[in-house]
Amino acid sequence: MTTNPTILALLRDEADLNIWQNDLAAIPGIVTVVISDPSPPSVQRACAAVPMSRFILLSGRFYPAEAPVVLEVIRKLHPAAEILLVSPAAAPFPAVSPILKDGIRNLIVVPALSPSDEERRRKSPLSIAISSLADDARERISTCLRPGTVAREFLLESSDQKETLIAHLVEAVGGSTAEAEFLRQRAALIADEMIENALYGAPRDQRGSQLFRKGEPRTILPGERIMFRFGFDGENLAMELADGWGSLHPVEVVDHFSRNREREGLPPTEGGLGLFLIWRFIDHLHISISPGRETVVSGHVRLRTPEDLSDAPGFHITTWRACA
Repeated sequence: MTTNPTILALLRDEADLNIWQNDLAAIPGIVTVVISDPSPPSVQRACAAVPMSRFILLSGRFYPAEAPVVLEVIRKLHPAAEILLVSPAAAPFPAVSPILKDGIRNLIVVPALSPSDEERRRKSPLSIAISSLADDARERISTCLRPGTVAREFLLESSDQKETLIAHLVEAVGGSTAEAEFLRQRAALIADEMIENALYGAPRDQRGSQLFRKGEPRTILPGERIMFRFGFDGENLAMELADGWGSLHPVEVVDHFSRNREREGLPPTEGGLGLFLIWRFIDHLHISISPGRETVVSGHVRLRTPEDLSDAPGFHITTWRACA
């Protein structure tokens, strides 16, 4: 990523700035503007701060009342810019439906970065989200890893391969420390849920009904594609699962997270449990949805102890065309 100003962050007020200033300071090539008066002239002046902006980070606090005016000006002055709506994980999750209707393809919810969090400062969730959009799709997981880390990939042909694939993943994480063992445990759980969702949750008929019962042996259908990729750099483990169905909907994702974030223990099992568990045990979750074509679930976990797990992990949802 260049150090020339190519990213514009538009915040609502000083309280917004206090929340995001540490995250934004970790991103090169960014200009931050606080819009205290979200009128068209004020937004125009703010947009002029980065005339050729490639990405615009827009505070979720402009929603719902002020977003139409702000977005109209942004799209007039920066028609080619990618808009990323950002919201702190400690706040209520934004309503996804109006965001999608406004044509925003990226929703990013992250825990705010503290000044002393040097580990996250090196790779903040916001910088990872921006990098994942800037990079080629084949390089998505490399944004979480050190340069030169090799990613391995597996094309599934049947459900029988799941245990072998997870064994390869666990074996890739070396070390005998408590942190390494906890990473292996989390990796196995996350990979298991990713694969189960692709095998049984994603395949649906035209009415939206599941084609397969969870746990039943099955082979991959003609034309179906399930690809699992992972890489480990000695500290961070990145994983990615792509299916060729594109049946996941961002409203369902956020609704399930919202309903279960305050629940004690595990949520009920009537759908969505696997995705909830992935989100709970991953450091940052990225879901990329091309409806009817592909869903990619990816993220990374790093060496840490159970006590260091975030109570509100971040997530990033990208949609590649408007969802109904």
